[in-house]
Amino acid sequence: MNNNTNILTYFTDLDAATGGFKRGDLILLASRPAQGKTALALDIAYNVAVMQNLPVALFSLETGGKVIYERMACANASIERFRVAEDMLTKEQWKALTLKIGELIKAPLFICDKPALYVKDIKNNIEELITKDNKPELIVIDYFDLIKQKNKQDAIANMQALKELAVKLNIPVLVCSQMYRKKEGEPNRPEISDLRYPKIADIADLVLLLHRENYYNQDYKYKYLAEILIKKPFQKVIEINWFSDCCYFCDKIDIKRIKENLDRYYGRGKYERQKYNLEILEQLKQFVQGNLDQRFIQALWNLNIVDGEDRYNEEPQITLKKVKSALEKIQKGK
Repeated sequence: MNNNTNILTYFTDLDAATGGFKRGDLILLASRPAQGKTALALDIAYNVAVMQNLPVALFSLETGGKVIYERMACANASIERFRVAEDMLTKEQWKALTLKIGELIKAPLFICDKPALYVKDIKNNIEELITKDNKPELIVIDYFDLIKQKNKQDAIANMQALKELAVKLNIPVLVCSQMYRKKEGEPNRPEISDLRYPKIADIADLVLLLHRENYYNQDYKYKYLAEILIKKPFQKVIEINWFSDCCYFCDKIDIKRIKENLDRYYGRGKYERQKYNLEILEQLKQFVQGNLDQRFIQALWNLNIVDGEDRYNEEPQITLKKVKSALEKIQKGK
C-alpha cells in the first residue's frame, strides 16, 4: 500500500469531494440519535476492509463484536436482521449471508468491543496489531463520547491524542460522535454547535454531519434520501441512499450492489459474456437520479424475464434505450 495514497470510502460523491480520507487526518462523523452514524461507519469499514482488502481497526465501545459482524453481513447481503433473529431466512438468503460472513472473516478487520476504554487503551491495541504485522490503514472509533472522559477538557485532550495518533501512524482515524437530540422548534438539520463538545470539531481535519430529513418529516417526498453534510474544511452536501430495513447506506446508484446482484442471479461473469456494458451506469446517472438502485436492478431483470422464463441468453446486449424503457414502466407501476 502506497503510504501517500488516500483511503477511499467507496461512496463515490464523498470520495470525489474529499479525495478520500487523507493520511494523518482525523475525521469526525457526527449526528443526532437514530440517524445511522454507526451504520455509515460500518459501511465505510466494510468497504475498506472487504472491498479493498486493507486492514481496519474498529473500536466498538457500545456494540459487541458478534453483533457488528451480523450487522455488516446483513447490510451487505440485503437481509433484514430480524429475519436472522427469528430464523426466517430463505435458502437463497442463507447462502448470501454465509458468503458475506465468510468475506468478513477473511478480511483484515480487527474489532475491539471492550467498553469504557481510555485513549491509551486504544493506542495499546493498535501497537499490539502493529507488532503482529497488522498495521491498520484506517481506525474507526464508535463512538467518541464513550471513551472515558469527565469533562470538556478531557474530551478535547482525547481528541487531540487521536489526532496525534493519526499523524504518527500516517493513517486516517474516523471518530463517530453523538449530537444532542433535536429540541422542539429547532431546525432539523444539525450544526456543529449541536455536539456535546463543539470544540472537538476544531481539532478534526474533516467534519461530516449525517442527516435524514424523513426521520423528522414523514411526509418528506424523498423517503430514502440521506445527506452527509461536509462542514469542514469546506461546506458541501453529499446525497446518498438509506435502506432502514437492512441498515445500509449506498450511492444513489450503487454499482457494487448491482454487480453483486447480477452475479448472484445470472452467474459470476455471465453478464460480461453477454456484452453487458457497465459504462451505461454512468450514462444513466442523471436519468435515474431520483430512483433507488433496487429499481435499476429490477429494470435489468425485467429486460430478461418474460412470463417467468429467463430469456437472458436471447438478449445479446442491454442498451441504454432498453433500460430507460424498463425503468419508465416500473415508475408507472406496470
